[in-house]
Amino acid sequence: MPRYTGSRKSKRWDLPQFPVNDREKRKLGIGGSDAASVMRANPYKTRYELYLEKTGELEEEDQTNKYTKWGNFMEDAVRKKFKIRKSNMTWWNYDPFKFKENNYNQKAPLFAHFDGYARNHISNGGGYLVYEIKAPSYGSKYIDKDNIKSVNETYYWQGIHFLTILEGHVNHIWDKVCYIIACAPHFHKFFIHRSNAEVKEDIHKYKAETILFWDSVQGQRPEEPLTHSDMKLAFPNVNINEYPEATNMDMERMRMIKKHSENKEALEVSIEKCKNELRRSIGAYEGLSKDDEMLVSNKEDKNGKRVLRIAQRKDKNEF
Repeated sequence: MPRYTGSRKSKRWDLPQFPVNDREKRKLGIGGSDAASVMRANPYKTRYELYLEKTGELEEEDQTNKYTKWGNFMEDAVRKKFKIRKSNMTWWNYDPFKFKENNYNQKAPLFAHFDGYARNHISNGGGYLVYEIKAPSYGSKYIDKDNIKSVNETYYWQGIHFLTILEGHVNHIWDKVCYIIACAPHFHKFFIHRSNAEVKEDIHKYKAETILFWDSVQGQRPEEPLTHSDMKLAFPNVNINEYPEATNMDMERMRMIKKHSENKEALEVSIEKCKNELRRSIGAYEGLSKDDEMLVSNKEDKNGKRVLRIAQRKDKNEF
């Protein structure tokens, strides 16, 4: 893998520079939006699907839509508001993994397109700060105890990906990723710091998983299909008129499915009965409270349908 060849003041890389939406060039390595799939934490794309995209067996979907356009618009607005410099380059891992992990001594090419960066104030440790800007919805609020992993695990692994790329960078200290969640009119900041013990451990895990994943891509050794959508991709034709003999493990799985299905049906009946009892207690009111703390809401939604919500929120307007 070619490495950084510029001086301390330059940013010249001898690796491909390409826009974030160049689907063909994205096959050259693992990008930030791939990170959660590699870690099996992306609800929209499995690791098996990512493998098919990287090997060219499945065409990567065009992500351009009204939501991405809104996100791009908000990126420019947020950069201007917080005085963030835009990065117009493709960042590759500075010196791809010179380490041995699980008896592997391989290199996984990682790349990223940062939304922006800025010099971190000396009072905050100095160095440089990478910014990732998200605009998921309008008006969403988060509370102080939230962290980016609890808010969105896909975002979190993207941040781990960034820190992994910038590990050991000789020119500057890059030890933080700042997420700005732009839910106008609110702007929420979340930080992923390299010094955090959990972050350190997750960077270690991420390195190992990227090596294993890229090894399977290069060796054309398919990832194991795990989900229903994976199975449809792996076995698109199910018209073979044969019935192989079921194994003991298959029989056990079928027994478990039957048992859990029966339990699920009983639980659903019990839950609905309790909900109806709560609705009876609420009557014509909007909900129930205990010691001035809202517990149950039964207000109408925008479609005029009454929806029972059970939670513990201090502010009834947050229901």
